[in-house]
Amino acid sequence: MLTCEVLSYKKIPPILGVVFSVYYKLPQIMRHQQLFTLLFFVLLPWAGIAQFTDDFTDGNFTADPVWSGNTSIFTVVGGELRNNDAGAGTSYLSTPSTATNEWVFRVRMTYNPSGSNYSRVYLMSDNADLSAAVLKGYYVEFGRSGDDIDLVKQNDATRTVIIAGSGGVMNASSNNIGVRVTRSASGNWTLKADLTGDTDFSTNIGSVTDNDFTASTHFGVYCVYTSTRKDKIFFDNIAVSQPPQINTTSATSVTQLDVTFNEEVDQTTAETASNYSVNNGVGNATTAILDGTNKALVHLTFSNSFATSNTLTVNNVADLFGNAITTAQTSNFTIDIAPPTIASVQVLSATTVEVTFNENVDQTTAETLTNYSIDNGIGNPATATLDGTNKALAHLTLGSPLIDLTNYTLTIENVKDLANNAITSASQGFQYLAPYTPSQRDIVINEIFADPSPQVGLPEVEFVELFNATNRPIDISGWKLDGVNTSGFPTFVLKSGEFVVLTSPGNEGLFSGNVLSWGGSGTLTNGGEVLTLTNASDQVVDRVNYSDEWYNDNNKSNGGYSLEQMNPTTRCTGTNNWTASSSASGGTPGAQNSVFDTTPDQKAPTINLTSLKNDSTLAIQFSEPMDSVKLKTALHYSFDNGLTVKSVTAIAPAYTVVEVQFSGSLQTGVAYTITTANLTDCIGNALSGTTARFGKGSTPTYHELVITELMADPSPTIGLPEREFVEILNRSGKVIELKGVLLTDGSDTAIVANQTPVFPGEYLILTTSSAVDDLSFFGRVLGISNFPSLANSGELLVLRNAAGQLLHSVHYRDSWYQDDTKEDGGYTLEMIDTGNPCGELDNWKAATATVGGTPGKVNSVKAANPDQNAPQILKAEAFIKDTITVTFNEKMDSTSLASATYALNNGASVAGVEIISPEFKQVKLKVATDLQLKTVYTLIINNALDCSGNTIASKNSTTFAVTEQGDATDIVLNEVLFNPRTGGVDFVEIYNVSDKFINLKDWKLANVDSDGNVANQKAMTTENNVLPPQHYRILTTDKANIQSNYPKAPDSTFLVMPTLPGYNDDEGSVILINNEDKLMQRFDYKDDFHFSLIDDKNGVSLERIRFTALTNTPNSWHSAASSEGFATPGYRNSQTRTDGVGDPVSLDFSAITPNGDGDRDFTTINYKFAQSGITISLTVFDKYGRKIKTLAQNDLAATEGFYTWDGTNDAGQKAGMGYYIIYIETFSLNGEKNRYKKPIVVGARF
Repeated sequence: MLTCEVLSYKKIPPILGVVFSVYYKLPQIMRHQQLFTLLFFVLLPWAGIAQFTDDFTDGNFTADPVWSGNTSIFTVVGGELRNNDAGAGTSYLSTPSTATNEWVFRVRMTYNPSGSNYSRVYLMSDNADLSAAVLKGYYVEFGRSGDDIDLVKQNDATRTVIIAGSGGVMNASSNNIGVRVTRSASGNWTLKADLTGDTDFSTNIGSVTDNDFTASTHFGVYCVYTSTRKDKIFFDNIAVSQPPQINTTSATSVTQLDVTFNEEVDQTTAETASNYSVNNGVGNATTAILDGTNKALVHLTFSNSFATSNTLTVNNVADLFGNAITTAQTSNFTIDIAPPTIASVQVLSATTVEVTFNENVDQTTAETLTNYSIDNGIGNPATATLDGTNKALAHLTLGSPLIDLTNYTLTIENVKDLANNAITSASQGFQYLAPYTPSQRDIVINEIFADPSPQVGLPEVEFVELFNATNRPIDISGWKLDGVNTSGFPTFVLKSGEFVVLTSPGNEGLFSGNVLSWGGSGTLTNGGEVLTLTNASDQVVDRVNYSDEWYNDNNKSNGGYSLEQMNPTTRCTGTNNWTASSSASGGTPGAQNSVFDTTPDQKAPTINLTSLKNDSTLAIQFSEPMDSVKLKTALHYSFDNGLTVKSVTAIAPAYTVVEVQFSGSLQTGVAYTITTANLTDCIGNALSGTTARFGKGSTPTYHELVITELMADPSPTIGLPEREFVEILNRSGKVIELKGVLLTDGSDTAIVANQTPVFPGEYLILTTSSAVDDLSFFGRVLGISNFPSLANSGELLVLRNAAGQLLHSVHYRDSWYQDDTKEDGGYTLEMIDTGNPCGELDNWKAATATVGGTPGKVNSVKAANPDQNAPQILKAEAFIKDTITVTFNEKMDSTSLASATYALNNGASVAGVEIISPEFKQVKLKVATDLQLKTVYTLIINNALDCSGNTIASKNSTTFAVTEQGDATDIVLNEVLFNPRTGGVDFVEIYNVSDKFINLKDWKLANVDSDGNVANQKAMTTENNVLPPQHYRILTTDKANIQSNYPKAPDSTFLVMPTLPGYNDDEGSVILINNEDKLMQRFDYKDDFHFSLIDDKNGVSLERIRFTALTNTPNSWHSAASSEGFATPGYRNSQTRTDGVGDPVSLDFSAITPNGDGDRDFTTINYKFAQSGITISLTVFDKYGRKIKTLAQNDLAATEGFYTWDGTNDAGQKAGMGYYIIYIETFSLNGEKNRYKKPIVVGARF
């Protein structure tokens, strides 16, 4: 039958003991089937009271408590937690637990444990992952070593058995072990077991003191198993608990104390007064009462009063599980003996003041009127009321109102706190500020740091500084600074004459003084923007429209310096009141500005700009804020040309712009004048310059707007700013509208975006926006985006109107300066005669002005320079069979080119004309039928006019032919100068030996690298350049240099290249490559190819002897003759020989005079055989039969060729005058042998 007995284990509540007793009295088979249900329902109310319990009768381990870890391996079967893996391995589960005092549980292992099959129960762990390498705590281990039960301390990888079991208590085929572990506050551990799985824990395994780890975060189980033991480890009946802990102690009076525990406590032990004592002679409590609602709270009363600092000691108080405090717990507390103090005084209105104390106060004394007094005639309040919720707050109503901007002192006496401590006398000053709506510029934007990089000295973050320019503090809470962000300022009162720095969150610590962070990461625009300061009612208090121009210093505008306001108190501010900081650190955040100056403004305002808003409204912009009353008086304005004033609107709040509406018809292109009277700035300075022009501009047409001056190379500066610019001139007699006009160099295109009238005869300087300030001194300046970067050496500039129609073009070049010194920089190019806009080199030159130019003014080189010369045809070229490209020597009239007559011979005719814009120096003629190759055509042009109206005359015809692709035999290397005179340059001469007209565009010269590979290819030209048959072309980098050394070099034969490949003085390779990147010619030269008798080879070229000779052989080359100055660039070589004819072997000269003068300096021994495979030997003998020189020895000859003899012997010395025999011996493949003797005379000139 069932029996119920209360267990002697007092740590388990009696009802739990009953359940355990019933459980163990049941037959074994019933324990798992019936009593677990009873245990579950009995334990359920206690689960939230103890640290935790879990008997797994709920069938899961996912709630009450929640276990985590290898949850897929574990299961609950029959009210037990079971390890149930699929194979061998390790597993764990853990649940949060901070318990450090007592643990009860049961472990069942249905096998004899071993070193590979064992289990652990972790009592204390600082890691939820019980398999982790980093873990500190304690666990009970079952059967790993000697079939015993051990208590082990784990310090990460170090494990120490601190209680070792003995006797092999688990040396059985099945083990059912009940375990109880206790730990005292001092670290004394006991380990006991019940080897039958019951709860008498009669087996005392051992005890030890270990206090290395005193805290825990998790409790858990850990299993190690082989595949045969994977499902044979069980855990059950886990109860983890500890005694209650003191949470707080709070003195409610000098003899009363509240104690709060961390859990509900047993009423009997909690209300035992002797369980509580206080030091300082106070002793034990006289009463202890458990709170009626909060069962973790005990109210204590003592007969003696507390000292200031006290210690409470608690013993024997137990929780609801019977866990009693066996080791005394202590808690310190203090008693209030200090009187209350005034924390703050806040004025709500002229008759309402709030006082906040540092602690709750007694209501009676807090509401006694005589305890409060305010000086300056106010006296005691009319009422004093303690706040219903906040017992540290008293509301005072005054009998007399406070006076604006007056300082007062509130004095308080006899107000007590809840500990009966009374204020003897306490005072606090305050100021009354009547409700005030700030006027404009009461608070001013005083300093702007928009571009902090590069850093000069200030923190590299943006800020805006505000200044209170009034005599009163102003609350700026909720104000906004639009333009940076729209977030309101935090709560802040800015005192009179003080500054506050506004910056982004996180940057406050970078500044001293008053600093506010607000909103997000607002960003100031470097180039300028509108900043608007508004109060909490969104009324504008200050507005600043700053820009780069305000710095007045180009270097400082690049960054690192702030913009500072000079006079923060003036009501008239703008660009004239701001400038760059002069502080060495770059700015003065939170302090008086470095440029602070309250000197009255005596500078007269000026009219900056006039612009038409529409056909009846003119906007006038002034240099500074104007007197608003005078500005909007209609009688102060008048017009000419029939316009009358209709109304005037002054634009607030800056008053730098006025809009004047007028009546009358506004004519396009007509210049009008507005006259002002009696206008002053807001200080009173009269307007300087009372008239201004305006008008509705017309769209410019061809040559009405022209480029008249340009600064392409401003460095080194002569006097002008180091800025590029283009000057334009309105040549018409009407107002021109510039909006939409574009300036381009082909790469960059700048378009005028805004309405910009240009008046008749007016110059306008176009430049980058950043250069406007620098150039404004010289004239009217317009900064435009994407302004082209002007090439120093020259480029094509084109001006077009908004419709894209051509206005003017200038293709300037270095040569236009006509002065080598000025060409190096600092001087502008100026048009000489603006009436001749088509002129080029002949109508432009470097400025003669002492400062280097005349931007915005009449050019310093101005002179009459009309074009009176007839145009000429420079060349005609046909690169394809149906099109002829004609180039003129100057700009032409496009209309006349379209209607001119074009005549061709050889049956060809022109079917169409295309005029090449924008310079009109070329036309493309489409022929009716394809032109024939290798046919020279003549083109005659009549009735064509140049840009100035001159008719083409005598130079109206030219010849041309269709170009063809050049091959390896078409163009030859004909002369090379690789060792020029000192100060000279190299040249390479090529010659067209074919009957083709060949375009040299994209042909190249090259040399070879150290491995003999073709390298350093240099294009001859990227433009069309036709080489006719039997014509030369000189390839060099300096035409003037070549002509100064070799004056006979013709102008027409030069093709100047930017660079040549390097050709060494001693030896090298000259490579010719065509436009298809095919190697055409190669000449590997050496300096010993020169005539050996030449003493100085500097400046002496190597000339090709025959066009038909092989290129890359020394015999084909000879030193140029001295009679031709040692080179013949661009004309017939001095050493040219014609091909030999007649006999199989012949000499071109039978007498030579080898003196280098170019006249019979050497002879060629020409041969021509009827068959190939001939071996040839050549030897020179004197008249006595002595060998002088071997010219060839068993050479395999071509069917045709030559050798040369220059009158020298084998030692390189000149042979003496007299008769010689050149002996030639040949052998054919069939054994035929022939001998030839050719007499020759070596002579001399006297």
